[in-house]
Amino acid sequence: MATAPKLVNIAVPTAAYRIPGLVVEASAEPVHIAFGFNERKRLGFGHQIDRAEIEDRDVPYPRDLLHTVPGIILKSTRSVDGGFTWMIESARAANTGDCRVQVYANGVRMSSSSATDSGILDDLLRVPAGDIEAVEVYRGPAETPEIYGGSTARCGVVAIWHRRGR
Repeated sequence: MATAPKLVNIAVPTAAYRIPGLVVEASAEPVHIAFGFNERKRLGFGHQIDRAEIEDRDVPYPRDLLHTVPGIILKSTRSVDGGFTWMIESARAANTGDCRVQVYANGVRMSSSSATDSGILDDLLRVPAGDIEAVEVYRGPAETPEIYGGSTARCGVVAIWHRRGR
């Protein structure tokens, strides 16, 4: 014969305990640094834009940062609501047809090479540049690090890192 389950309440004190000799230190390292941004920049693959360059260029949106990156093409088309839909293509598209880059936000893949992902890209490119910590651009599989798909990133990658607390 089955018995009914019993409910048990467990109370855990919320007070902090001091441990003699233990010192905890932490820093608010930007997330892109923790994910290896500086190391990739040091190695010289791709094109990295850090916070200092974003501030120096004084542009309103990340799409304005991408206009000067060699090897990619930023295109806009009129959308049905009268605005614009943005698309980033590899310069390789001239030889291979439609070749859209993969888009990452804070290390997470947000799009593929598919036209159906344009809404995600539109949203990312409309974030104020003041809310962006860094941008990485890799123009094809030869320079794309493994963290972003490496040789599977046929048309390249654009990675956008947001500032914490923004």
